[in-house]
Amino acid sequence: MAKFGINGWCWCYPFYKEENFSSAISKTKTLGFDGIEVPVEDPQKLDERKLRDNLNSYDILCSSTWSVFTRDRDLISSNAQNRERCKNHVKDNVKIASALDADITLLLPSAVWKLESSLTRQQEWKLAVEGLRELGEFSDEYGVYIVVEPLNRFETYFINSIQDAIDLVKDVNHPNVKMMIDTFHMNIEDRKFGEEIEKAGELIFHCHMNENDRGPPGAGHIPFEEIINALKAIGYDRWLVMEPFSQASIGRATIQNQDILALEGLRYLQSIWSRARGSKRSNPP
Repeated sequence: MAKFGINGWCWCYPFYKEENFSSAISKTKTLGFDGIEVPVEDPQKLDERKLRDNLNSYDILCSSTWSVFTRDRDLISSNAQNRERCKNHVKDNVKIASALDADITLLLPSAVWKLESSLTRQQEWKLAVEGLRELGEFSDEYGVYIVVEPLNRFETYFINSIQDAIDLVKDVNHPNVKMMIDTFHMNIEDRKFGEEIEKAGELIFHCHMNENDRGPPGAGHIPFEEIINALKAIGYDRWLVMEPFSQASIGRATIQNQDILALEGLRYLQSIWSRARGSKRSNPP
């Protein structure tokens, strides 16, 4: 059975402040989610013990750790220091995920909003493969998977589609390096959602379930029934995480607060999942 989560940034920023993450975790519990995706803005400022205590006190799981990849955290940068900063940041996220009993940390192989490069595609691909193999080896020691997230072409030029992610993960060829899908980005980059998901199959280890305008799932035109049917067909039974960022939503003047966004989306996804068809396979725990 899939578990339903929500990104901590839906209620607070920065997440590392205890008063912020405590409030976000409380809302996550009150609204009926199983877990929360933990944004890691600055690993040095995040008190893992207090965060874990808060999660335990509300009986809320950490689904995954997540971060923003800036130009000084870029796995395919022409600058070696930026590449090392990216790898070190991901390694910090792996340690935090492990400390919070999560088995996933998300990775963008190139900086967000970087739309040009001084390197060739072949050079960047080689850097991505080598960097991900190193990170796969490191994460294996902690029982954590690295999942590559494709972003749309307006945020990166490097890994945009499900097929791009499949190709990269297959070239890396490490058991701890997988991929994920995000329906917001798929809406721009992928055409036949169900077919693409089934093609990726067991490589998919995480899902962001977002509407086309980042409003609550079910309020836009993303074909969630097709997507969830395909996920069930490949036996997916891991996390479905929402990111209903109200600040990024377009035309949502009638939605008064983030709690309504979150609750509407959760109920919709639970309903779709409960009636979707599909076979079942076993994923690692």
